Amino acid sequence: MKNRLIQTFIAILCTLPFFNKIHAQAKIICGTHDLEELDKRQTENMEFLARNPLQQRAPIYIPIAIHLVGDNNGAGRVSEYKVIEQMNQLYKDYVKMGAIFYLRDSTFYYVNSTRIYNTPETSVSVDSMNRLKKGNCINVFVSKTATPPSASSIGTTLGYYSPTYDYLVVRIDQINKYSGTLSHELGHFFSLPHTFRGWDFEPWDQATHGTTVTALSPGGVPNERVNGGMGFNCTGTSEANRGGDRICDTPPDYNFGFGWTGCSEFTTVVNDPAGVRIDPQENNMMGYFIGCSSYIFTDDQSALKVADYNSSRRNYLRTYRRTPNTNTISTAPNLVFPINQELVDPYNDITLRWDPVPNAGFYVVEVSRSSSMDVDYKVYTTKNPFLRLTNLLSNRPDYRWRVTPYNEAYFDVVSSPIQRFKTGIVNSVSQIEEISYMDIVPNPTSLGDNI
Repeated sequence: MKNRLIQTFIAILCTLPFFNKIHAQAKIICGTHDLEELDKRQTENMEFLARNPLQQRAPIYIPIAIHLVGDNNGAGRVSEYKVIEQMNQLYKDYVKMGAIFYLRDSTFYYVNSTRIYNTPETSVSVDSMNRLKKGNCINVFVSKTATPPSASSIGTTLGYYSPTYDYLVVRIDQINKYSGTLSHELGHFFSLPHTFRGWDFEPWDQATHGTTVTALSPGGVPNERVNGGMGFNCTGTSEANRGGDRICDTPPDYNFGFGWTGCSEFTTVVNDPAGVRIDPQENNMMGYFIGCSSYIFTDDQSALKVADYNSSRRNYLRTYRRTPNTNTISTAPNLVFPINQELVDPYNDITLRWDPVPNAGFYVVEVSRSSSMDVDYKVYTTKNPFLRLTNLLSNRPDYRWRVTPYNEAYFDVVSSPIQRFKTGIVNSVSQIEEISYMDIVPNPTSLGDNI
């Protein structure tokens, strides 16, 4: 059992713009303790590219299973609305690769497990996630925490990729339209190392490493150089002799983003082994600088990802391959009922209705008692332009609701404006089981009397 816990895991940086405002010098770490497997895969992909340069990239359709983890009662899981936001951002981040991610089986998967939700690092959770994986797709588990087995204690882990079990775990608060966490982790899935390979567990520090670094990194990897035979501008250099991340169009980075203030320009003078000053690429998706307005993969990084997708180890992704529904959804739903603070009776049997949206295959319906959609929040998915709610709403005076359309592979959508309605205090009763007494007034009655 101990050996099963000592496995390769990749953890993540935080790329939320607002994260920088809250934690200006956040310690976001990588939980990987063994990079040999990814190094091996990267080497194979680099050798493939050397023999088969990629000229162009046709659309690559990649199935992905998103497992929404809640506690044993299903509480606390990330909302489908946030996943739609994240999937749209994922498309933008991987457009250079030509990748289009689509929902396997056109659905989300729901996991009710307090153990996985709180402690995905335990052996029981690892075994459970491995059993819950769906075949022929990328598997992503979204849980409250994302602590990997054998995690480091020097920082916060927001997500990781397990080469051993071939799944990803990402924290709930990292699934949204701002976060690059999932995109970064998928970079590891497709064999990309950090831009600071060799400095993963010991970021550069002037007192320790000096202004001009030595030939080898703390991890024993040759340090990438600005010019010449190592790293950046390394065309013609053999893969085995390249330093750092071994990718030619990414400049040297000795984990400068760890503890740095946001995405501001790295201005500290640090020289490579040849004495040339380093200018890192702060907004690279595989680095550790946080809070950039946007992040990028370079051309060479994208080529490596395509090579990994086409490798034999990724046959299962191509086995499931099909052309998903990518039709554009250009209009927001028009909510029909209830709207404009209408009073709805009975409160425990309400059918929400909206006009069908062209090309929409599914709808996410959100209901809440606040305009920020975070009080008594409930979320549902449906294929129909209506949703019946029974015994789910209480007799409270004011509710908000909105609808978001999507299909399995198109997520750049517009939600409806939030509408409000009021609920009454009358229950819906399907039948009267027994009447023991009835009083009719007036009595006796005549034709036409009101009773």
